[in-house]
Amino acid sequence: MRRVVTALVAGALLWAPSVALGDPPGPPTTISVRATPSQIHSGGRAHIFGAVAGAPPGSEVRLFTSPYPFPIPNKFTTTTIGPDGSYSFMVMPDRDTRYRVDVPGTPATALTEVQVIGRTITKTKALPLGRERVTVVVFHPRGLRFS
Repeated sequence: MRRVVTALVAGALLWAPSVALGDPPGPPTTISVRATPSQIHSGGRAHIFGAVAGAPPGSEVRLFTSPYPFPIPNKFTTTTIGPDGSYSFMVMPDRDTRYRVDVPGTPATALTEVQVIGRTITKTKALPLGRERVTVVVFHPRGLRFS
């Protein structure tokens, strides 16, 4: 924003544009994120990647992890922005997990989710009189309480 400064000096009216204070702000920082694949089997890996615009290469990107039941994350992993503005993380979630990425010191943030298909064992056995026994064993992640 510029202001016009006027002053009365010895009976003469002087006009001069004011000097801008500081440099004008650059474009806002934006960040995008994507998970590939977005659905994996338990024990699989997913690639979290994206791009940042408006931040210099070498800046930090933080990845916050929130596994089911999706508590507010308080721990994060970091990486740096590459010369082309890209970044990436490799993750191995054991249950459905939401991920949030941000650039510290900016309001830029983005969200994605990876869904995990639990490990199961299914067995069937034919029984007499047209019956069948079906056994399903479902494994659950460590730390996930079942009540």
